[in-house]
Amino acid sequence: MRKPTDRPVVTVIGSGMMGSAITWPAADNGCRIRLVGSVLDDDIIDRAAATGVHPTLKRKFRRPENYEFYRFSDVGEALSGTDLLICGVSSFGLDWFTEKVIPILPDGTPVLSVTKGLLHRGGGEVISYPEMMEEAAAAAGKKHDFMAVGGPCTSYELADWTPAP
Repeated sequence: MRKPTDRPVVTVIGSGMMGSAITWPAADNGCRIRLVGSVLDDDIIDRAAATGVHPTLKRKFRRPENYEFYRFSDVGEALSGTDLLICGVSSFGLDWFTEKVIPILPDGTPVLSVTKGLLHRGGGEVISYPEMMEEAAAAAGKKHDFMAVGGPCTSYELADWTPAP
């Protein structure tokens, strides 16, 4: 059982620009960060772990002591004991996320998505990405709270704590 003095663990899956940028304010607020690359992100994870710099954001992780970096092959270890999972994959990766991550996510773990957009199912039906994830969780026999962030913020603005214009 976690002690109240322990820092929250935030695990982010998807180490692209927005998935990684959301970690800056979380780390600055004292969270322990586990940044997990998707199956396409091994180079980003390896370079970030080796240099302390995100290769496409071109920014140093400001609080490197708060970070752990994982390839997706180690996702089970990264998810163990997490307090919040952030989905940081692009909209093109959501099917992969719902198929590969949701079924192995420990029950009850809240999920925050930084992926923006809506899913059009045809016939005029449109659902949010958190609703899509909730359906995938139900199909896998899982129960989680799904949330999303929105707004005009870019990854650079988020990493730099710059308010959007």
